Amino acid sequence: KEAMAGSGARQALQAISANEPILATKITGPGQRATLSAVLSEGMKAVSIRVNDVLGVAGFVFPGDRVDVLLTRTTRGEDGADKSFVDVLLQSVKVLAVDQVADESKDNPQVVKAVTVEVSTKDAQKLTLAAGAGQLSLALRQAAGSRGEVNERVTLADLTGDTPEDVAKRQAELDRQAAEEAARKQADEKIDGLAKAVERVGSQIDQMSKAKPVTVVAAAPQAQPQVKEVIKYVQPEPPKQATVGVFRGIKLETYEVPRQD
Repeated sequence: KEAMAGSGARQALQAISANEPILATKITGPGQRATLSAVLSEGMKAVSIRVNDVLGVAGFVFPGDRVDVLLTRTTRGEDGADKSFVDVLLQSVKVLAVDQVADESKDNPQVVKAVTVEVSTKDAQKLTLAAGAGQLSLALRQAAGSRGEVNERVTLADLTGDTPEDVAKRQAELDRQAAEEAARKQADEKIDGLAKAVERVGSQIDQMSKAKPVTVVAAAPQAQPQVKEVIKYVQPEPPKQATVGVFRGIKLETYEVPRQD
């Protein structure tokens, strides 16, 4: 009676069978529409998480189930190495809808792309931030198990039981082996290059040895004409003018006069 009290039309939020008791959780309030906001608890928010066939528990998550939200991320440590780990971000979160289906009576598993959960405002902020910081995945809880559990971060070292020092040593050994393999490969490539070069030179020598020799006939030297040098003495002609000097007092005067042999 209390659920049906109040004025205004009510709409069913879920399928109601014949002779089934009508519960307040299956119908809207007076005058409300049958939307997802009508099934939210007081002060809670609806946030969607992107999933796939693996992250969404292979489609076995249905509206009304409770799940834990896991965050997987990788950070770089002080030594420059990448470190991966998983944290339980939220526990016992109620699933409101899978894709666009909010009917809790659905029991046919199907792979979906998004799961909408009911969380508080702070948890909604965590989910939004975590979606960009790493990869979110869901862990389906027991139907009656809504109590939170004490959990801790799981790292790669927890998978094998090794300490961080053991992991660092193993990684250093792998790096050393990779460097040796690269150096050996580089040396093999150089040896192969030298062998191919020697093979090419040997092939060229074989081709040269098989070629027929070509006879070269040198031209006979040509006789060079002899040049005789003749020296002839030519008597120069005597000058036609003669220079005569006459002192007049202390002054010398010169005159050009015809020469007489």
